[in-house]
Amino acid sequence: MTGSIRKVTFLAVCGLLSASAAVAGVPSAGTSTVGTFIRLGGFNNSNTVEPQVQKVITVRDAGGSVVQNSTVEIRFGVCTSTGEFRICGDQPFAGVGVSCVDKAVIQVTDASGNATFRVVGHAVNPGGGGGGVPAAGLGDTPCAEVRADGIVLGSLRVKAYDQNGSNGVNPVDLSLFLNDRFNSSCAAYPRAACASYRSRSDFNDDGTINPIDLSLFLSVRFASQSLNSCIGGNVCAP
Repeated sequence: MTGSIRKVTFLAVCGLLSASAAVAGVPSAGTSTVGTFIRLGGFNNSNTVEPQVQKVITVRDAGGSVVQNSTVEIRFGVCTSTGEFRICGDQPFAGVGVSCVDKAVIQVTDASGNATFRVVGHAVNPGGGGGGVPAAGLGDTPCAEVRADGIVLGSLRVKAYDQNGSNGVNPVDLSLFLNDRFNSSCAAYPRAACASYRSRSDFNDDGTINPIDLSLFLSVRFASQSLNSCIGGNVCAP
């Protein structure tokens, strides 16, 4: 009897260990760190991508352990299909791949479970506060999906310092940003109540397009790190 009990206990422990091993290293949405938004920028003449758009996603498993060598994708398919954004077919930042078929940028996590992105892309801002999606509240909807090893971890709202995809971040982009600023009733009200809210110009994702966003734009404009848009005009088709 005692031997049988020991055998059953041993098998039960083995089963628990096997179950634990089965989930170890599997990305978990509940424990991974995704954040709420991502910024798009340009690059300089040395192919250095704008540092202020850096986005770090940390992948963890259900037990909270970091997952190394996980393939992380940020998929912009919804963002591009609505006419609001474009990503570049060439991504100069080290380690970042791109799939124009999936409208995705791809990075692999390091030993700390971090996937570091600096994404080159732009908004499609025709001026006058128009272009792309928004109806009431729709501009607040995250359109970029984050996956790790095929598992959906979350979604992100998208911002773009390069508002038109031409010649990097320049005075034209400033004018387009100001159109969003002054054509949006969200200058004073939360985005959820605002039909004209344009997430693309809310660079700190606080729900309003205001002088703080202007300051962020100018810091990118005068840092001279976003001098260029997509290389050779190579843009992933929507």
